[in-house]
Amino acid sequence: MGVRTSSSHRADSARRSPAVYLRGVEAASYLTAASLAIRFLPFRRLIPIFTRVLPCPEMTGPARSRAIADVRRAVLGAAARLPNRPVCFPQAVAAQAMLRRRGVGTTLCCGVNTASGHGLNAHMWLVAGDEGVVGQEIAAQFPLLATYSNVGSPVAQDSGRI
Repeated sequence: MGVRTSSSHRADSARRSPAVYLRGVEAASYLTAASLAIRFLPFRRLIPIFTRVLPCPEMTGPARSRAIADVRRAVLGAAARLPNRPVCFPQAVAAQAMLRRRGVGTTLCCGVNTASGHGLNAHMWLVAGDEGVVGQEIAAQFPLLATYSNVGSPVAQDSGRI
């Protein structure tokens, strides 16, 4: 067993703070709700959820970056621990809902590709401005088909790559 330094102790206590646990519970709740909605509702009924405008003025500056990082960590951490292992679509929807509550505008992106022998593949990812939130790591493999933004006009747009 190694010696614990004060910096590693601070990191451990930050991970275990009540705010981190609460974000994890919030993320697990949103992931579960998103998974159920995606499974049982037609896509056209989900679009108004993806495009609901922010309920408050948009957050800016370091607080915005911190909110994005906190939500990313919570969603990815909760997804890894849930028994159904939510994939890209529920992760993007959950992160969008969490960031919307915090006043961070986002765009849900849908891309598709064809893989030899596997037919049509789809991928969803979420961006906040030009910053990837979740799913952006493999987005380049999926040409953009549509975007759904909660900033500005609540209309789905066909667009080029983000």
